[in-house]
Amino acid sequence: MKLMTKNLAVLALVLASTSAMAGWQTGVSYSNLSEHDISVGTATVNAGYQFSSSSTAFTIMPQIRFGTGVKDDSINGYEIDIERYLVVAARIDYPAMSDISFFIQPAYANLKFDGMDEWNFGLGFGATYSFNKGWGMELMYEDFDDTDVLSAGISYRY
Repeated sequence: MKLMTKNLAVLALVLASTSAMAGWQTGVSYSNLSEHDISVGTATVNAGYQFSSSSTAFTIMPQIRFGTGVKDDSINGYEIDIERYLVVAARIDYPAMSDISFFIQPAYANLKFDGMDEWNFGLGFGATYSFNKGWGMELMYEDFDDTDVLSAGISYRY
């Protein structure tokens, strides 16, 4: 984990030194995680820094999301309670129209619940609808090792 943090810091510095335009994005969302007969929910906050270039319409945003369980589930009498949901992602965004953009993002996620602590790679995709230059609504689907994650939230860019 320490090495991954150092690598992400170096990546952020390299991207910052080569980007023509950039901006912070923060947000909140609700995520539903489901696998087989289990369905739990998390409230999540996120922060990212979006890098863009004048030579292409694509943008790249390293992002971190942190959440905690807000909806538990049980299976065979065993209660499943999410303690922590942590995701580090690199979003690649394409503005299809002035107010709608689509993205894909590889991610590395940690889910801690009831003494278990798992890290998995995954892939997600989604769309953002911008109400104005600052506020937007996001919908996203991700898959982490057979765990489906559906998220909906709001974001603010500055």
